[in-house]
Amino acid sequence: MQVAILAGGRGSRLEALGRPKALAQIGQRSILAHVIDRYIASGMTDIWVALGFRAELVAAELPRDFPGWTARDRGYGTELSRADGSPGRITLVDTGVDETTGSRLLQLRPLLSDRTFSLSWTDALSDIDFAAMVTAHRGTGATLTIAAVRPPARFGRLTVDPDDRITAMAEKDRAAEPWINAGHFVVEPAFLDAVAADGGPLETGAIAAVIEAGESHAYRHAGFWQCMDYPHEHRLLDELWASGNAPWVSGKPARQIA
Repeated sequence: MQVAILAGGRGSRLEALGRPKALAQIGQRSILAHVIDRYIASGMTDIWVALGFRAELVAAELPRDFPGWTARDRGYGTELSRADGSPGRITLVDTGVDETTGSRLLQLRPLLSDRTFSLSWTDALSDIDFAAMVTAHRGTGATLTIAAVRPPARFGRLTVDPDDRITAMAEKDRAAEPWINAGHFVVEPAFLDAVAADGGPLETGAIAAVIEAGESHAYRHAGFWQCMDYPHEHRLLDELWASGNAPWVSGKPARQIA
């Protein structure tokens, strides 16, 4: 199965000092490499990455995260493949600096086969079983399946009655948080028609349109998920990696997903 990863962001909230968010280092490897690793571990080895801000820097540095892979220019982008010939291909495509997420995905459309594919942002790490998510998607008939997670709880909760009396106080409880978009999707080719009809940001355009049409499904994930929007979240992920027990690392052998 093909995977389209949108990795064109600037990472300005991370204080990245002119480096793209995709190259933010977690354990001396980029977050982009960690996201790719997770998909490959799930048996999805045909990866297409839409680059934007400092695309040339990502193309120059990402190969360092994949020793034993060979880089070559394919005209439409830089392709990394395993030197030993085993399954695995990562193609980096420059889709422009200030393009919307919809525009970036549309630029990948001619390079994607007309089959179900996975789609991902590059701003979170998780232990979502992407192979299981694909299986669940295929059983729904939906155009779009969105991984849904509960974010880490930030605050304790107060229950206040109409007279402003506090009737209960609860500590941080992740189970009480709402389900949110985890930034991982399984989509049918028809989704790209909705993208083409809008062309803007996916979240407020094509995704919203497919949800409104009743053609979407949620894949609920109760395990680990952590976004990386701010420096303290970046440090948290780096510390988890340094602990030797990063939840998003899978030791399972990959089974190819068609």
